[in-house]
Amino acid sequence: MKWFIDGLKNYFNFNGRASRKAYWMFVLFNIIFGWVAIALDNIFGTAEVGKVTLWGVHTGAFSSFYSLILLLPSLAIVVRRLHDIGKKSTWFFIVFIPIVGWIWILVLMIREGDLFDNEFGPIPQHDFDNKSNSGNDSKTPNNNDTETIDPDPTNSASLNDKDNFDVQAIRKEAEDKVAKEKIAGKQSASTETKKIEKGKDKGAVDFR
Repeated sequence: MKWFIDGLKNYFNFNGRASRKAYWMFVLFNIIFGWVAIALDNIFGTAEVGKVTLWGVHTGAFSSFYSLILLLPSLAIVVRRLHDIGKKSTWFFIVFIPIVGWIWILVLMIREGDLFDNEFGPIPQHDFDNKSNSGNDSKTPNNNDTETIDPDPTNSASLNDKDNFDVQAIRKEAEDKVAKEKIAGKQSASTETKKIEKGKDKGAVDFR
């Protein structure tokens, strides 16, 4: 219903853009209220019974009055819908081409609007509850797509410190291991030297 009311608010507005959803929601409620007007004609006897009508539906004063009131806002929203796909208002005149013109304009109304600001204005807003129609954002970010940001900047610093500490610990462990191996190697070398020297001394004694 808000889409229909928004279309009525832009009664004389032939500038700017109207999204595909805004246009077709307006058309939907326009059809509903049009049938209500036709029903009132038949209930109150104002329908032209003797007139040949399409599908056997008889219209009258109520439906004619409603169509007259909605004529201008309907034209305005069609023009704004053309602007949304980057077309000028003169494209509306293709409806005067028999059959082909109506099919062509229908295809244009179904087309998705430009996903960027074009010469007719910014991307129209879709959220009537939280945003005004003058915004420039095409989409509201999805919570699932947004990156979670830690409000406490010290956490990232602590993580970096932790990573640095781990690297330093690993390096220190490697250095200690190398030092121990060096010490063990020196001790092994000194032991072999002592054995050789002891063997020499013993050999010297035996020689004498």
